[in-house]
Amino acid sequence: MKVVLISILTVALAAQVNASCLLTSERSIMLAASPWCDEVRLVADEVSDKLFRWLKPETSPTDYWQQWSLKSRDNPVVSSRLSDNYFGLGFWMPEKLEEDAHDMTTEEWLRSHGLLFSVGFGERQKGEPRMRFDYRWHDDADSDLMMQVEVPF
Repeated sequence: MKVVLISILTVALAAQVNASCLLTSERSIMLAASPWCDEVRLVADEVSDKLFRWLKPETSPTDYWQQWSLKSRDNPVVSSRLSDNYFGLGFWMPEKLEEDAHDMTTEEWLRSHGLLFSVGFGERQKGEPRMRFDYRWHDDADSDLMMQVEVPF
């Protein structure tokens, strides 16, 4: 958490540091030394590049959940990835409550939803297996765990 906070602060200050290093008329006594100023600028640029690459991966993790052979009604809303592993959080509504969803108040509708936690291992690549676990929790319904395994033939 500290790393993310420091990275966000670095990105926020990177533009200001960059501008004060480039404008010689507005340089302070502390930023008068050019090597220090250049080093700070390089570090700020590197941290901001890494942060933006981390926040915006090449492929969208939400697409990962929709590419499974057995389609799930509920997929994660928020998703992230670490190497070939995917993690996601979402919401779901038990089938017995879906029938009455149109007649519910806003509070009842919000309370009728449960939490979904999904973990996926492996990419969809030719000749490679992959596995997915979905855990669904709700106050008024039994929790369940679903496992999908795709084995290519």
